[in-house]
Amino acid sequence: MKLIKSVVNILIGLFLVIFFIVLDYNYFELLDAKYDISIAASQMQNIQSVSGNTIDEAYYQQMGSILDGFCSLQTGVLINTAAICTMLHVLFLVAGIAFINVGVAGLFTLNSNKAVT
Repeated sequence: MKLIKSVVNILIGLFLVIFFIVLDYNYFELLDAKYDISIAASQMQNIQSVSGNTIDEAYYQQMGSILDGFCSLQTGVLINTAAICTMLHVLFLVAGIAFINVGVAGLFTLNSNKAVT
C-alpha cells in the first residue's frame, strides 16, 4: 500500500511539473488582449486628431475619452489576471515538487515502520 501511495505521489508531481513546463507563459496572448487594446488605441488616435470645433467633433472627442478609460480599465484587468496566472503557474511547480518529495520519501521508507524525521 505504501508503494502505491509513493508511486501515485511521484506521478502526480511529475504531471504538475510537466504541466508547469508545457503551459504557455504568455498570458497576454492567451487572453488575446494586446489585439483589442491596439484596436482601441488606433481608434483613439483617429478620434484625438479631430480639433473639436463642431458638435460632431466634440462627440468624437468624448468617445476618445471613453475609449481611453476603457483601455486603462482593460490594462488593469490584464495585469491582475496575469499576476493570478503567474501565481497559479508557480503553485503548480511547487506542488509538483512537493508531491515528488513525498513520493520519494515514501519509497525510501518502504521497509521502515518509523516516520522519517
